[in-house]
Amino acid sequence: MQKVKMIAGIDGGGTKTRVLCCDLQGRQIAAREYGPFNLNSIGEEAFCNLITEITTFLKATGDCTALCIGAAGVSNPRMGELIAQAMETAGITRWKLVGDQEIALWAVVFLIFIPIKISL
Repeated sequence: MQKVKMIAGIDGGGTKTRVLCCDLQGRQIAAREYGPFNLNSIGEEAFCNLITEITTFLKATGDCTALCIGAAGVSNPRMGELIAQAMETAGITRWKLVGDQEIALWAVVFLIFIPIKISL
């Protein structure tokens, strides 16, 4: 059985993390919420466990063709290293890590100019 092709976004904050998966037509197919994502706050072991939990969810949900991760604490270079390792292990080749301020700005653009229905 072929998995559905999807795109996904991670909003990784200091208190909670939201993951949203949409099919290639932009329809939501899955969403999940996790605990804090900030490596500086939760430590390397907990961060690695969280990333593994998220990538397991993504792989179970579909074929993740693109992933954007917006996160607090991206100024810590170790975060990028750990995420790169996790993405390689999960087989997710198209991904980007940006600061949470960048995804907040893009959210405003999409909510104003390209309204879509999302539920978490």
